[in-house]
Order: sequence, then structure tokens, then C-alpha cells
Amino acid sequence: MNYGTEFRTKRYRRVLSAVALAILAPVATLADDQSAMPFQMGVVEDQAYGRSIQSGKYELAIGKLTRPGRFSRGAFPSQNNLCVAYVKTSNLEKAAAACNAAVNESKAREKRATKKSPRSTESRAYRSDLAVALSNRGVLRAVSGDASNARADFHAALELDTRYATFATNNLQRLDSDAGTEN
Repeated sequence: MNYGTEFRTKRYRRVLSAVALAILAPVATLADDQSAMPFQMGVVEDQAYGRSIQSGKYELAIGKLTRPGRFSRGAFPSQNNLCVAYVKTSNLEKAAAACNAAVNESKAREKRATKKSPRSTESRAYRSDLAVALSNRGVLRAVSGDASNARADFHAALELDTRYATFATNNLQRLDSDAGTEN
């Protein structure tokens, strides 16, 4: 299978839009201090109702993504975007299932691509997806009160050394900031 220019363009647009969500739609935390730096999450904007999520229409996106016959359980964009929408609506149990599925799917895809060609565009793109999924799951864990596992997810995302490591870096700083205020 040839992943030429068309693949790179689509992947670039998909992952780049994750940055837009991080800037435009930060996750409100359970803390009362609204002046603190918010956690950041990434969404695949041009797939799986990402634009609806980005514009704050979380319930609409959840309804469309979970409607019978429309949802692909193994698709990274769907799982990732559901993860974000469920966190934003404080449905943490469903968010955990979607976030874990997004991480598992992106790990499997990254592993297959790396096995074929570790330096390929495809491998790098899947590594970026995994970094975003791990950071999103870390946010879920942080707002759920599981700081140690949140920290582990943020560090795992940083180890992937993608251009989207800033999500994990900012989220880790926020987590450490929250821990510092609790002491």
C-alpha cells in the first residue's frame, strides 16, 4: 500500500486540528480555581464529528457517534473524539472506555506501522495519534483524581517525542501545579 502525498495531507490535517481544540476548548477541571491553566485535549476535527465537539456540541456528537450502525468501535477518530466529548460532559465512566479504546487502537496501529517501516510517514502519524490519545486519557485520569496514572500517561506521550508533546507537557505542568497547591 502506498501512502504518498494524499496520505500525508490527510494525516497532517487530522492531527493538526488536535492543536486547534487544545487552544479553543480547554477542559474545565473539577477545581474551583478558574485562573489556573486548563488541561488540554486533542480531537480529530475533520472526522467523527470533531467539528461538533470543537464547537461545544458534545451531546450531539455523542449521539451521532453512538447511534446504531454509525459507530466503528475500532476507529481511532471515533474513540478519541468520544473520549473528549465524554470528559467534557463529565461522563467519566464512558470517557474511560472511549479513552482506553483510543489508546489501544492507536498503539496497535503504531506498532504495525513501525514494524513495517519505523521511519515512515505512516509510523510518525500513528505515533502522533498515540501521543494525543495518551494525553487525553491522562486528562481524564487527572480530572478523576488519579494523578499517578495521569502522570504516567503524560510521560508516555512525551516519550513518543512528537510535535504534539506540548499537550502532555502542558497537562503535566497543570497536574504538578494542582499537586503543589494541595500540599
